[in-house]
Amino acid sequence: KGSGNNTDDGNTGSRNTGGSGGGGNTPQAPSVPQVKADDTKNILVGMDTTMEYSVDGGGWQTYDPANPPSLPGNHTVQVRTKATDSIPAGEATTLRFTAKGTAGNELDDVPKTGDNRTPLSFYLALALMSLTVLGICRPNRRKRSSV
Repeated sequence: KGSGNNTDDGNTGSRNTGGSGGGGNTPQAPSVPQVKADDTKNILVGMDTTMEYSVDGGGWQTYDPANPPSLPGNHTVQVRTKATDSIPAGEATTLRFTAKGTAGNELDDVPKTGDNRTPLSFYLALALMSLTVLGICRPNRRKRSSV
């Protein structure tokens, strides 16, 4: 039968009823799900029906692969493994979507380097080198004085 005080650690969802008598523990919550935000396509990647999500602090919704959320614009999405009768909800991971598709956690592993335009300084340096080669401009040329 057991004796003791009920305790709740508040972090993992694990509950210990204390005492001796066996079987007073509920399972720990699942770990953080491995999902990603595809900010270009505005979708969540890696979701399945065991998970739920919350958009911008709203209520938790069960993921439905037949009707996945579309997330254009600026949104913060939390994803976790949903609770069952015997296991509490898992710890949530936070993903961000942006209006221009520039948030982190994107699928593309190549780092973003800004725009693809060639800087003006490149063209100026190229022009200076061309003029130097042609002999029109010599930056370190000194005039000789006759004695």
